[in-house]
Amino acid sequence: MRSILTLATCAVLALATTGCSLTKTLAKGQMKTTRTVGAALDTVGDFEVAKAAALSGIAQFEGVRRLAPDDENVLFLLTKAWGGGTYAYIEDDIELAVEKGDSDAREVAIERACNAYERGKGYAFQLMSLRDKDFAEHVKTEASLSKALEDYFQDPMGAEHVFWSAYAMLNRQSLCAPAESLAAAGRVMMAHVYKFRPDYKDYASRLTEAALVSRTEVDASCWDPKDPAKCGDGAARARKIFDEVKQFTEGRSLVVQLNLGTRYACRIGDKELFESSLREVLCRDLDGYPREFSDDMEREAAGCPEMPKAKRDANAEPSELRLTNAIAQRRARRYLASKRLQEQALGCSF
Repeated sequence: MRSILTLATCAVLALATTGCSLTKTLAKGQMKTTRTVGAALDTVGDFEVAKAAALSGIAQFEGVRRLAPDDENVLFLLTKAWGGGTYAYIEDDIELAVEKGDSDAREVAIERACNAYERGKGYAFQLMSLRDKDFAEHVKTEASLSKALEDYFQDPMGAEHVFWSAYAMLNRQSLCAPAESLAAAGRVMMAHVYKFRPDYKDYASRLTEAALVSRTEVDASCWDPKDPAKCGDGAARARKIFDEVKQFTEGRSLVVQLNLGTRYACRIGDKELFESSLREVLCRDLDGYPREFSDDMEREAAGCPEMPKAKRDANAEPSELRLTNAIAQRRARRYLASKRLQEQALGCSF
């Protein structure tokens, strides 16, 4: 509120003195700072608090864009907010409706999500076009897109632009099935992020590749416990990537296990792997460490497997994994309990 009041006061002063230039300068500076400190929200493990903060942030970013429509920090924050916020919060409403069997609420939530992803995709194109003025043409072919990414987006900030733009585009493609397909472009963009900034968002670009391979290169219901190789090279490749990312993140990024269960195990029809992956999500704390139990009876009652003890720093600040881990646990708990979600939302083949 203080920031909004400051902008309002400065707007009056600016109109009385130097027009809109001062207000615009202050707004752009505020967005630069917001982008820098925005990761602080990732340390919040309360889903509802994070949701309220994210939605209020969107309103602020949209307002500032009126003052600075071509500012890359504003466009970045809008792309990230509409893409990431829609997945975290509006798609959550879709799942709640499915879980309750409320088809009308589900359709409303899907429409909201698709409208939001469409807006995120629009901002993604504007953001990418700030550096590559012909991005709208380059995105049409993998070869031209790859070259443009190499030419304009090799730096760390550029990789962030590419990641969140691809994130909005791929989520829109997955949920809304638009006429034009941007799946191939999104995949090229995620591969670019992994090449130039592999550990960004805890190897999220590589995790996305594992999910895409599971969806596009693996046959449904192929799992045979007597013949694990029956699912073929695509399944082996997807599983290898999931295992790599889990190793990279030391098992602390719970979206890895969540996706292993929901994208891979569901697809191949391995119910045991589905359940064990989601249970591991629930058997770790918000910082991703194995939960501690007073004895084995308590651990077994919670349904948690025995995991290696992890060294913790008692004085460490809350990790930036907390928000994504909270979302992963919220969904894992729901998926394990709801057969309707397993069938309708996840499309599990077991």
